[in-house]
Amino acid sequence: RSKSPNATDGVSAKATAKNNGASSPAATVSDTDKPHSIVEVESMLHSLNDAARVPVPICLSGYHPPPSHRRVLGDLAYLCATMPDGRAVHITAFPLGFYVNRSTAEKFDPTPIVGVGSTNG
Repeated sequence: RSKSPNATDGVSAKATAKNNGASSPAATVSDTDKPHSIVEVESMLHSLNDAARVPVPICLSGYHPPPSHRRVLGDLAYLCATMPDGRAVHITAFPLGFYVNRSTAEKFDPTPIVGVGSTNG
């Protein structure tokens, strides 16, 4: 089966037309290629943010406040977030931010969970 001279093998018709210097309808700028105003971009971002929002209740953990030996190490607060699937995630607040710790409802372990969700673990 022979390929037509306009076959793109996964390359868009626009790119092919641009590379060939051809003037075709595919080479024209479509509405999606036009730059958007800052108001349009902000509106789109707010819509995406609202669509991606997941309600996750966050409260102080049963292990809060941090004991003195953990305050000396920088622990500021212990939080517990309940995920949509019902799983509880324990979080430690410290001066540089937050991290998920290894605590469970039955056992206090404020050390960070390493490797979960990280790219260098």
